[in-house]
Amino acid sequence: MGAGRSSRRMIIATLEKAMDRAWGLHGPAQFKDIGDNRFAIRFSREGDLKHVKENGPWQFDFNTVLLKDYDGSVRPSDMTFDSLDVWSSVSDLPLDMMNKVFGEYISTDVDEYGMAWGDELRIRLGIRVDQPLVRGVIIRESEDDVEGKWFDIKYEKIPHFCFDCGCLIHLEGKCLAERDEVK
Repeated sequence: MGAGRSSRRMIIATLEKAMDRAWGLHGPAQFKDIGDNRFAIRFSREGDLKHVKENGPWQFDFNTVLLKDYDGSVRPSDMTFDSLDVWSSVSDLPLDMMNKVFGEYISTDVDEYGMAWGDELRIRLGIRVDQPLVRGVIIRESEDDVEGKWFDIKYEKIPHFCFDCGCLIHLEGKCLAERDEVK
């Protein structure tokens, strides 16, 4: 049993060192193993926590790191890690749609007047890791617009994902998509 504990301690030390380097922290972060490949992370500086939450997604050893706020009142086994916050952008939107009221989102990269400038609107989205990445959106300009217009979505810093099905993770450990179904 002692060998298992020392092995877990080495894994945690490796994880702490790698994530400290990836995150560029100004103070130490402590990782506590809470079982089932889950860790509670205590940041020594509020700014480091904010940076990690707002600038991901992150990965460790080619695996997506899923982060979730935790107040200590929920059993770790009851927590679900099924989404990832990512920055994405939509290009060539009409100027009256380049604002923070466009669609459902976590936040947008806009100026103090709520407008985005340039050729794209950056949006912070929560995406499901067990669902294919969405390649674009159809936006209707009015209720009478039946077809709408297609706008591509570009994702920033997306961790490794499956090129066969478009998911970031596979719940069964391997892709179950049939090759001829892949679009």
